[in-house]
Amino acid sequence: YYDTALVNGLKKNLMDNAVFTLRNGKEIFSGMQDKNRVYGGLINAYETKSLAHVVSALSYKSSYEGRLKLMIDNLVDLGDNNGWGNTYTNAAVFAALKEYLANQKPSGQKFTLDITSGKKQSGLDLGGSKTVATWTGSEYAKGEVTLKNVPSNDKKAYVSISTSYLPDVPGDMIGSKNNGFVIDREIILVGIDKPDEKILLKKTGEEIYIALGDIVEEHIRVINPSDRYFVAVECPLAAGLEPMNPNLKTAPPEARTKGNDTVKSDYAQFLDDRVCYYFDRLPKGTYDFYFRTRAMTEGSFVEPGAVAEMMYQETIRGNSFGTRFVISPKKD
Repeated sequence: YYDTALVNGLKKNLMDNAVFTLRNGKEIFSGMQDKNRVYGGLINAYETKSLAHVVSALSYKSSYEGRLKLMIDNLVDLGDNNGWGNTYTNAAVFAALKEYLANQKPSGQKFTLDITSGKKQSGLDLGGSKTVATWTGSEYAKGEVTLKNVPSNDKKAYVSISTSYLPDVPGDMIGSKNNGFVIDREIILVGIDKPDEKILLKKTGEEIYIALGDIVEEHIRVINPSDRYFVAVECPLAAGLEPMNPNLKTAPPEARTKGNDTVKSDYAQFLDDRVCYYFDRLPKGTYDFYFRTRAMTEGSFVEPGAVAEMMYQETIRGNSFGTRFVISPKKD
């Protein structure tokens, strides 16, 4: 059931409380304002999720195409290469953009996106009843997107690019990098009838020799230079090693580490191929993490470097050196 009067009244109220201003002679969206309040003032001027919900509401059977487009422009501009800040906001924004595109009336005018990737050239036709198109390529090469046959100057195309890849070299040959976090990895070979052996990973291509059944204690040190939110620390494991979770009731005594974690994570995972720590907030400082694994499979296995990164700003990250474990049969 669609109550036209009720829906139109709600949409009119939302638009009446939207604030538009001029910047360099051009009208822009500047936030929401409750005009019924005596003191006025903007409400959540830069609250992305609230703006996304307003766009969703106004997009339904829209009759505010002109100024609604200004709100869409503002919503898109609030994002960056890593989205809009967190999972919930990203979902709200994409839902709003989908709602907006789904309710636009076809203009009948068509234009083309020319795509060049290396030596491969393709064209995507848009306009008319087609508002979204997808192109897939498999080349690793510089690309270019050109808008052609544009029917009017106000036509814009928003391009989203997603890439996936495999590294050129194995994980034990990738060097340490610091782009916002410094992270070191130390391997401690736990001795039964002899002292522990500590190996700080300082170079690529290093090999560590152990035997089936040996216990390895891993020490991860993360240096965080400023207060940050939503941080993940992930420690990939060599395939021949099995993590030992000391939090399980069935965990053996040797699962307990000699080192102590500097801080307790908000959430931790002991998976088959990695151990992960997640933080809602990680203050500035230096942090140490310890966990143990057991050598379970004979062979030569790569262990990629440990990684610390901001979950919603993935360009702020750091990784340690990787290494290679060579696991031999247990000597009698």
